[in-house]
Amino acid sequence: MSEHPSRDADAAPGADAAEGAVTASGADAASGADAAEETEAQGETGGAGGPGGGGVQVRFVTGAGGAGRTTVAAALARTGGARTALITTEPAPPRTTAASPAAVEVIAVDVVADFRDRVADVQRGGGDLLDQFGAQPLESDEVTELPGATALAVLRALREAVAAGHRRIVVDLPPAAEAVRLLLLPAQLDRYLGRLMPAERQAARALRPMLAQLAGVPMPARRLYEVGERLRAECTALAELVESVGSTAVLVVEPGASTVRTVAETRAGMALAGVPVTALIANRMVPDGGDAWQADWAAEQRAVCKELAGAAGPVPVVELPHLGGVSDPTEQLAVALAAADLDATGLDAADGDAADADAGTTVADARGADAVTGAAVPSEAGAGTGAAAANASRARDASRGVGRWVEDRLSEEGELVWWLPLPGARKEQLALVRRGDEAIVTVGPYRRALPLPAALRRCTVAGARLTEGGLAVRFRPDPALWPRSR
Repeated sequence: MSEHPSRDADAAPGADAAEGAVTASGADAASGADAAEETEAQGETGGAGGPGGGGVQVRFVTGAGGAGRTTVAAALARTGGARTALITTEPAPPRTTAASPAAVEVIAVDVVADFRDRVADVQRGGGDLLDQFGAQPLESDEVTELPGATALAVLRALREAVAAGHRRIVVDLPPAAEAVRLLLLPAQLDRYLGRLMPAERQAARALRPMLAQLAGVPMPARRLYEVGERLRAECTALAELVESVGSTAVLVVEPGASTVRTVAETRAGMALAGVPVTALIANRMVPDGGDAWQADWAAEQRAVCKELAGAAGPVPVVELPHLGGVSDPTEQLAVALAAADLDATGLDAADGDAADADAGTTVADARGADAVTGAAVPSEAGAGTGAAAANASRARDASRGVGRWVEDRLSEEGELVWWLPLPGARKEQLALVRRGDEAIVTVGPYRRALPLPAALRRCTVAGARLTEGGLAVRFRPDPALWPRSR
């Protein structure tokens, strides 16, 4: 019996449920009830681009603090057609009334009310357990939101907007650093809940009566497990929605001294979260002319935009004018954005294909939970050629906006290469650690545990390099685990 490793690598995204939404290839590989179950799950989730989403377009708008993100988000929403929604946490959302009959529905997220509802739901589910230990339930008016409440409330509102039939959804996110963490949160919570409630919990349920007698303390009620399972299912659905093919990001900045660094860091973080950046908005551009002070300011902004365009590759930089004392610039900005036609950029201009310089990175390979060893991996000659070849023949996960793929080099070099798009990442801010069947990727202040595709779990890490806007991780088959041909 023989197994073709490249076929295993191609099927990995669909085979690993923890890695993201169900892909077309994954659905084809499933059989009978499993395939029907996957399709039904996608329909209930209403993921963008999935059967339930029907090609829904989701635009996450973030950027530097004070750069006008909310106003730009409202203007983007106004450029949409029918069934457009704007999701925001602003207490006074901007006006989005358009001249066309297709009005924008503004969904104002009440984070406090949402968090109180979730706490009440958990308390109802775990009421028996709380009674057993004499715990006092929290009253609604004494509940205050915890870190992460905003992220979950916004993403739940997004999921409800998709389920309601909105075809185009603009999400007004917090400033860049907080926005990246917001988008990373569902996948992180899904992973944590999976570790806390593994499949083996079914055995624990069967043994609960005996364990209760031995311990002398009633064991947690079945209802508590059901609440945990429902929470995890929701986190899984939210993570799939964030990374679905219709989800993209727009970064809004006001060109200045720190703009290039902020954009680079945010692009890398967004790629790690699985959301491609498809446009950079340079807001409040000062017109040429005027006095010397204004001329210098305009020249500085133009220089920053030129540097941004050089670093962004195919991602367009759209300049919006400084509208001075206009009380509501939404309409004028909507006209400018409609003229720019950001929808035409599509995923071809998305982050993940921009070219960056070769650089080494730090990589560690540890099968155990604790032992981690690492070594600097130098850059390799000819990396650009290999990346170009991979770009032409790679097998992307069709359900995702950011493509992570495995290139088969077994016949030529005896290796498989895992490509992780990380545009804007810098060598000194990048680290990779392998732990079991996961790769822990750190890019600046952001970190994520990515499940390894199935074929790579039977390999050892041979090295890594940062090239062409992404991280290329080389794997060599482990003779003890790799299937042998007969």
